[in-house]
Amino acid sequence: MSNRKHTARRLISAALCMTIAAVGVTSNWAPLHDVPVSAKTLAELQDERKSNEKKIEQKQKELDSLQMDLEKKEAYQKVLQEKITLQQKNLDIVSEELERLNESIEDTTQQISDMQDEITVMEADIEVGLEEFKLRLRAMYVQGNDSLASALVGSTDFYDLLSKYELMSRIANHDNELVNDLKDKLEDCNQKKSELEDEKTSLEKQQSDQQKKRDEFKIQLEDLQSTYAETDEAKEQIERQKKQLNTDVDTLNKQNQELDKEEQEIKDAIAKQQEQLKQQELLQQQQAAQNSNSQSNNSSIDNNSSSDNASGDSGSSDNSGNSSNEVVNTPSSGAGFAWPCPGYYTISSGYGNRWGTTHGAIDIAGGNAGAAVVASKGGTVVRVVTGCSHNYPKNSSCGCGGGYGNYVVIQHDGTYSTLYGHLASVSVSAGQTVSQGQTLGYVGCTGFSTGFHLHFEIRVNGTKVDPMQYL
Repeated sequence: MSNRKHTARRLISAALCMTIAAVGVTSNWAPLHDVPVSAKTLAELQDERKSNEKKIEQKQKELDSLQMDLEKKEAYQKVLQEKITLQQKNLDIVSEELERLNESIEDTTQQISDMQDEITVMEADIEVGLEEFKLRLRAMYVQGNDSLASALVGSTDFYDLLSKYELMSRIANHDNELVNDLKDKLEDCNQKKSELEDEKTSLEKQQSDQQKKRDEFKIQLEDLQSTYAETDEAKEQIERQKKQLNTDVDTLNKQNQELDKEEQEIKDAIAKQQEQLKQQELLQQQQAAQNSNSQSNNSSIDNNSSSDNASGDSGSSDNSGNSSNEVVNTPSSGAGFAWPCPGYYTISSGYGNRWGTTHGAIDIAGGNAGAAVVASKGGTVVRVVTGCSHNYPKNSSCGCGGGYGNYVVIQHDGTYSTLYGHLASVSVSAGQTVSQGQTLGYVGCTGFSTGFHLHFEIRVNGTKVDPMQYL
């Protein structure tokens, strides 16, 4: 009877320990450089998920704000594009006007050149006519008026006289008309040339004005295009920010999915342990009922038969013998912790300030490479990390186990937890119940370790404490 009660009690204790481990009573173990290496509690998972949801909400607000900015810039760009289109049309119009002015100036210049050629010919003709007229005048002057009178007197008849006189008058009139006509044409050409030159001057002024206007339009167009390019760059920056925010949101959502999965695993484990506890309680109740019936039967038999009493004493003796076989561990200190590396007691680095941070453990060294590492106190293994093959001294972390390398975490109860780091190998698994002094692994130099030693931590309610106060 006593042996059965002790067995049931041990089963219940073990189940409670596993339940406590499942709901995450264990505190977060921060490895070297404050990298978390142990499972989080259910409350911590829920808090982290809520924190992620707040971050997602904040990032969504930022996304909405960026989207509004993007829409504003797109609307602004639309207006800019309309202005650019209109400005380009104006520039095209001015350019077309300039081309026409250039053509007009070229035509006018050609007309002026043609007019100048015509004037030159007229001036030459006038010069020739004047020379001929001068020669006749000179001849008439040399010969005097007698030549004219002689020509008239020498006429055979009156008709001949009239003919000669008319001929001479016609020659004189022709000379006058020729000279006067050439003079009129010359004045007309000079007048047209002057008008053409004025027109050319006016066209050149218009050309200059149009050129200035085109230059102004070009500058305005370049400013608009520059503004448009800046808006394009701002849009690209917003798109990059949106992409980064979307990536952050996706990452947070994935983290929440992982947290939900881990939370569900914990809840399932709690439900499983609770079911096991119910079954164990039911079994205990059944055993208690059977024991009660057995005691009633034994009492009845004792009253009726002495041989039955002898048989009952024999059964009692058997139970007593089973009870005496129970193993009881004696704690090595007031808190119940034993030295985790038997035979090696050199502390190469104690608890406290080290390298500008707090070293929240003791390092046990002294040539103990490969020495056995034992459980300082009985409990449940809640975390095991293996797979680090960098078992050699190093001046920086290889990254394994967040700096611990291969390590084991044991939850002893709702208050105490221990960690054993830098192991060469591990001989236990997560979920396993271990007793005080049971081998967990062997001293190594994995993770961030400058030499072979055991990194040993004790935590009280999740806070690292000096292990020497409990050993």
